Amino acid sequence: MIIKLINFTIWKISRLTGNYFNTNWPYYLKNCNLLNKKLNKYALLYYKTDPFILIKNDYLKHTNNWEIKEIVKILNRYGFLVDIIDRDIKKINLIDKYKIFIGNGSGPSGKRFKDIALQVPSAIKILLANSPNYKISDRNTYSRYLRFNKKYLVNAKPMRVRGKNFPLDEFVKYADYICVCGYKDEFAGLSYKKYDLPILSYYPSSKPINLNYSDKNRSKKDFLCFAGDGFIAKGVDLVVEAFLKNKDLNLYICGPTEPAFDTVFADKIKNANNIFFEGFISVGGKRFIELINKCTYTVLASCSESCATSVTTVMQYGLIPIITKECSIKLEGSGFIINENDNQDLIKKLNEILIHASKMNIKDIKIMRKKVLKNAKRYTQQGFRKTMSESINTALLGKI
Repeated sequence: MIIKLINFTIWKISRLTGNYFNTNWPYYLKNCNLLNKKLNKYALLYYKTDPFILIKNDYLKHTNNWEIKEIVKILNRYGFLVDIIDRDIKKINLIDKYKIFIGNGSGPSGKRFKDIALQVPSAIKILLANSPNYKISDRNTYSRYLRFNKKYLVNAKPMRVRGKNFPLDEFVKYADYICVCGYKDEFAGLSYKKYDLPILSYYPSSKPINLNYSDKNRSKKDFLCFAGDGFIAKGVDLVVEAFLKNKDLNLYICGPTEPAFDTVFADKIKNANNIFFEGFISVGGKRFIELINKCTYTVLASCSESCATSVTTVMQYGLIPIITKECSIKLEGSGFIINENDNQDLIKKLNEILIHASKMNIKDIKIMRKKVLKNAKRYTQQGFRKTMSESINTALLGKI
C-alpha cells in the first residue's frame, strides 16, 4: 500500500509539475529504446506515458500499460527509436522525421490524433482502435438504457458513451490503416468497415494471473458473470432477468455495479436464492479462484466490446463463454453466442442456452473446455506481441 501511495504521488507530482511550468515532460518522452540496441530510425506513439513513470510492480494494474511498453519494444526490434506522446498533452510541435506513427484515435482520449498526424505527413499512420466505432457503440448503449428505463420506469443515465462530438469521421481521413483490438470480422472490426481503409488487428493481452485452479468440482448449474463498469451496457440486467426465470441455476455476479442497476435489482438479487452479487474481486485472488473452481460457464450480454477481456480472462481458466456477438470474441465451437438483436428475444435465446448448457453431459463439457483453453492462448501477452508485430510489419511493408 505504501509503495502504491508513493507511486501515485510521483505520477501526480510529475503531471502537475509539467502543467505548472508549461513543459511537455512527462507528456512527451523522446528516444525510447527499451532493448538498448543501436537504432537510427524514428517512430511516434501517441497513447500514454504512464508505464514509463510508474513503478514496475504497479504499472501492470492496467493491461494497456504493459501493451504500450511492448509496442515500444516491437518498434525497437524493427530498428526504431520511439517518441511517446501522452493522451493528456495540450500542445506539441513535431519535426516530420518519423517513418511510422501509431496513435490512439478511437475515442476522446485520442483527441490529438489529427493534430499530430498533420505534423508528420511522411509517416505511415495507424489509427489504434482499442474500442468499437463509438457511433455504433453509443447507439447500442442508448438502446439498452432506453429499454431499461422504459421497463422499470426509471431515468438511468447512460454510462460508457463517448459523446456525439468526437470527430472519428475526420480522424480516419488522416490514417493509412485502422488497427482494431480483436478480430477484423467480428463486431468491433466490422464497426470500422464503412471507412474503406485497410484493417489491421491485434489480440488483447492478459496480465500474469494465478492459474492454480481445479475444474474437478465445477457444477454445470453454476455460472459466473464477470463484468466491468456499466452493468446495463454490459447486459447484467438481462442476465439477472434470465436467472430469475431459472431458479435451479446459480449466478455469481462480479464487478462494480451502478446506482440505477441497484435501484431495480438489489432487492431482487437479495431475495433470490440463486443469484449472488460478489462486488469487485481481484483476478487471481482467493475469492476469484473459489468462483473459478465452482463455475463451469461465464455469461456476458454486453452491447459493445472491442474484445471482452473480462471474458477472455476467465477463459484462461477453462470457463465456457455464453456471450453476445457484440463481445467480439471468435468462439469457433468453444462456447455459445446469444445472437438475437432484440433485447426480449435475447433473454429468450439466453434462457434456451442456459437450459441446454445445464443439461450437457460431462464428456461434451470436457471437449468444449479443451477448445476454450486452446482459444484462450490467443489472449495472452504472447498473443498480443505476435499479432501487434504482424500488424506493424504489414503497415511498414505496405502489404495491404
